[in-house]
Amino acid sequence: MMIDPALRFEIPGRPQAWKRAGRGGGKSFTPAPVKQWQQRIQQRARLLWGHRPPIVERFLGLRIYVSMPLTKKGAETRPLRFGDADNICKGIADALQGIVIGDDSWFWPIEVHRVKGSRDGNTWVEIYPSHSLEDLPEPPQ
Repeated sequence: MMIDPALRFEIPGRPQAWKRAGRGGGKSFTPAPVKQWQQRIQQRARLLWGHRPPIVERFLGLRIYVSMPLTKKGAETRPLRFGDADNICKGIADALQGIVIGDDSWFWPIEVHRVKGSRDGNTWVEIYPSHSLEDLPEPPQ
């Protein structure tokens, strides 16, 4: 079931998969490309979300479309990879935490779709109202 998004935006440029923080000089750090990509996400979200406080204690659906550029290898056309879908999703959810949603664990459901795209790659994010706690399904028996 598709629900109209409450917030939709595009993140230009190649998506960066979330990577575990590196260590150097006794300190943890997020790799620069990931940090820059997350800052672009935050700028887009702040621009559209405005000064509203983050939503807390309410599930929001997160739908992500990751452009998958195609490349030619001889006569064969294949997708150009730049990160696992789950790690791209984690980077987006982390970046939105504290802006749109209080805690990224309240994104539910989460969908990640690969779509044909340009060599530069783009990502589209849709956030929409989702379940209340009372509406969650019971576990299977």
